[in-house]
Amino acid sequence: MFSNWLKRKDNSDDSLDEQTNESRQASESTEAPQSSPKPDDELTSLDAMQEVIDPDFKLDQSEDDDYFYYYYYVDEPVAQGPTIPLLTKEELEGQVEPTLEQNPTMNASNPVVMSEDFPSVEALMEENATLKEMVQTLKVDQDSQENLRDKLKALDTKFESLATEYSDRQSATEEDIKAKNELINSLNEQLDQAKSDQTLSDELKAKLSELSESNLDISQKFDEMSKLLSDKETELETISNSLATQLQEKDDVLREFKEKAQEELTTVKAEQAETVKLLEEAQTKTTDLVNELALQKEENADQKRIFEEEKQVIVQENSEKLRELEAMQDAYEKEKEARIALEAKLSESQNTQSTTTDSMKVLVTENEELMQTISDLEKALTGKDEASEKEQVVIQELNRELEDLEQEIKKMQAMESNLTDQYQGQLKGLSASQEDTDKSERELVEMNEKYENEVSKREQLEKELAELKENQSMLTNLEQEIHNMKAQQQSVTETLTELSTEKEKNQRLVQEIETLKTQETPDVQVLKQELDRVKAELRVANEQLTQTGGMNQADIAQVMLEAQARARQIVEVANYDAKRKVSEAETELSVVSQEARNYYRKLTRLKAESEVIFSDLLRKLESIGNVERLQ
Repeated sequence: MFSNWLKRKDNSDDSLDEQTNESRQASESTEAPQSSPKPDDELTSLDAMQEVIDPDFKLDQSEDDDYFYYYYYVDEPVAQGPTIPLLTKEELEGQVEPTLEQNPTMNASNPVVMSEDFPSVEALMEENATLKEMVQTLKVDQDSQENLRDKLKALDTKFESLATEYSDRQSATEEDIKAKNELINSLNEQLDQAKSDQTLSDELKAKLSELSESNLDISQKFDEMSKLLSDKETELETISNSLATQLQEKDDVLREFKEKAQEELTTVKAEQAETVKLLEEAQTKTTDLVNELALQKEENADQKRIFEEEKQVIVQENSEKLRELEAMQDAYEKEKEARIALEAKLSESQNTQSTTTDSMKVLVTENEELMQTISDLEKALTGKDEASEKEQVVIQELNRELEDLEQEIKKMQAMESNLTDQYQGQLKGLSASQEDTDKSERELVEMNEKYENEVSKREQLEKELAELKENQSMLTNLEQEIHNMKAQQQSVTETLTELSTEKEKNQRLVQEIETLKTQETPDVQVLKQELDRVKAELRVANEQLTQTGGMNQADIAQVMLEAQARARQIVEVANYDAKRKVSEAETELSVVSQEARNYYRKLTRLKAESEVIFSDLLRKLESIGNVERLQ
């Protein structure tokens, strides 16, 4: 900023004044040699002051150089002008998504600069009110296993992003601020270790308060030296006061945020206890379900074995009955064939009987005719006492024929009786065989009905077996879900242990922050030493001014400008660091608020998913209970 110089060639009048001044200084040095300071000492003091302002600068101490050098300010163009991004209220209120993940590193040529119209206390209070509402909603909701895991992952990513961002910013600011490299490195290391915004705000507050005090001292000494610095001192005082008030407000906001974070941790702890209870209850329920499932498996195995045995018995009975039916059908076919043969024989016997009856009728008629002839012959014989031998022989032959006919008639009658007896026996056998066939037909109908009943029972048993297989697959699915729930429970316990370790780490970091607040950092000591050195140099310059009343106005102006430039450089560097840190704290606060909103959305989503899962489990358990009741 102060690297430009104004070089003016000395004219003849100035050379005459210089000669008169040299002669006067020579006379004064002869009169009071100890009271006048040495030029080398003066140059060395000025050189030391200039080294603080610009370490690369060296005064030209050649005797032939008669040029005067003055500082002058050059207004940089607007294109290169303030390189600090302006933060709007929308970005602070979370309406604009944070760009830390998109731009994790910052360009060294574009460092963070604080805007003059950074957000007011009302915007921060509104943001805090929204955070309070979100915390209250978080208290109402029950955390599930995935919530804690997501939260821990979010915290880890936040810490990693902050660490990478701080390291990138540290590497970017090392090239621009070489004089304050140690201060920035120490602050970045503290921010990486603490992983919070409170240490940064507290340290900045302490350092800025000390810088404001030192600025007040410097402004008072500048008031004593010259009235030209009064406007600049008032500006410095207003800037320091505004920074102090702003930092106080930021400190209050961060303190409130810390209290809210502690309340959130307490609520998270209570919710963790509730989740542990719920997990224990779920574990007991899962153990009961596992036991019930094991018992049901055993019962299903027994039922399946009994069903298989009954099935085998039924199959054997069915096979035996089928064989009996086949044998009965064969017997029925044989009886049917015998019946057909008997019917044929009966028809033949009926035909023979009809023929015999016809022949018997013919014989009877012939017999009657013969008897009539015999009776006529006997009458004729009785009427005639005398018959010839020829007639007697004919009569004997006729008698013999009659006897033969009588014997044949008797035989025919015996045959007729036998045929009638056979016919009656065959009729009785046919009626008995008809009854047997009817009985066998009825038995066949009954066997068919029994077979159909057995087939229906078998189909029903097969359906029940399919249902049992479906229940078995459902039971395996439930066992898998129970195993998954146990794994989730184990992961939740691991996350709880990790959360407890993180809580202990946060407590340890808070203690370290408190110790850092009470102790003085080496950066503050370096700043104090630098301010003391500046005060000593200013004191030496004042003494030199009082002792050397004959110094020209140009030297006085040069010393004043150098002191002013140096003080302004220190104050501007401090203000720049303070504004940068405050802007970083505000951006991180907006990031934290956005993460809280994301966390709330994840909570609601996971709550809905857990309700769906539990309703599905209840539905499956109810279906299993219904199947057991049906069995």
